[in-house]
Amino acid sequence: MIYDAVIIGAGPSGAHLSYLLTRSGMRVALVDQCAFPRDKLCGGMLTNKTLNTLSGYYPEDGLLCADVKRAHVFYEDSPALSLRLPSSAKVVRRYKFDTELVRASESLGTQTYYGSALSGIDFKAKEVYLRNGLVLR
Repeated sequence: MIYDAVIIGAGPSGAHLSYLLTRSGMRVALVDQCAFPRDKLCGGMLTNKTLNTLSGYYPEDGLLCADVKRAHVFYEDSPALSLRLPSSAKVVRRYKFDTELVRASESLGTQTYYGSALSGIDFKAKEVYLRNGLVLR
């Protein structure tokens, strides 16, 4: 299988990059070791700068959960720190957010390989090896 770009990791950055490259006419493979949709705890907060960058690419319905103006940090079930954020942010459900980004990219023609962990990369040969035996060029 020959592609213009092979992206390893279908999180928000990888999925958005695959969307942009596919939209520009490139043949793109998006690889992730996990199956989608998936739940993920990290990275559920988006700043206004990120939201402005993504604006116009994806529907916002159902992705944003809440405005965040204050953050609370706990250590061993006890409050350790409370911070007022300098500007508001939005919290997303990573399950919905990641899935929406990936599906938007797939709808443009990105080929996805989920549950396929990376085995290695040969930069000279321009080949990506997956643990399931697939070779992407």
